[in-house]
Amino acid sequence: EVGPWLLWGVSSNTLTNGPLDQQHPYVGLYFETEWNLRTKATNGTIGFMVKPAAGRALVEPGRVDQSLTLHEGGAIGVQLRLLPAWMNRPDRRWRNALFVDFQAGSPPDWGHFTGDVIDANQFIAGYQPSWVWHPLSRLFTEWWLAAGAGYREERVRPYGNNVVARFATAHAATAVAQGGVGVRIGFDGAKREPRWWEKVRLGLGYNAWYTTKTATVSNGSDSAKYLTPGSGYELSLASELYW
Repeated sequence: EVGPWLLWGVSSNTLTNGPLDQQHPYVGLYFETEWNLRTKATNGTIGFMVKPAAGRALVEPGRVDQSLTLHEGGAIGVQLRLLPAWMNRPDRRWRNALFVDFQAGSPPDWGHFTGDVIDANQFIAGYQPSWVWHPLSRLFTEWWLAAGAGYREERVRPYGNNVVARFATAHAATAVAQGGVGVRIGFDGAKREPRWWEKVRLGLGYNAWYTTKTATVSNGSDSAKYLTPGSGYELSLASELYW
């Protein structure tokens, strides 16, 4: 298929007891899916993985959280959050993360472009502190704030073959800054090795972005702006791993 692909996957050592690290062999499952940003085609893979034990000791690993996100308007995204050991202490409720975030799809306000659709791609990097609170003994919530900056592009194109489009195809790009707030909810494995479902979090967030410039598409006397600042909700499915 022509065009860029968005690839995302998860894995788990559910078939083996013991910690998921290089000191212990394991047999696990993995799932991968990919989505073409231009044609909307999809592929997927499910398989097994086998990993032998390492022959030497390891340094303290850094934790990486990953999220698959669904945004208001229909966009999907992937976010990676790096929690390096030098920025975090195990006994603290505050966590500090550096993140990269990629989104692709339609923004929340694309519906007023009758006969057209807006395709948006956005990549940002930034800082995300969070605070962990246990309302119940095994249930925990992670409240987060995020701020980042990066690049955003939007393309206006006709939608469907039998619809009279309001505008012809147009494209523009700009720098973008984004802030957000939200919560992730999960289960705590206490002092034992957590099960796979205890490494998964469900989340709800709200983001607002500001573009450094806007663009205008026109058709005769009719015109409309796109690449505008906006905001919207997000749902997320997050999991954790160690590098």
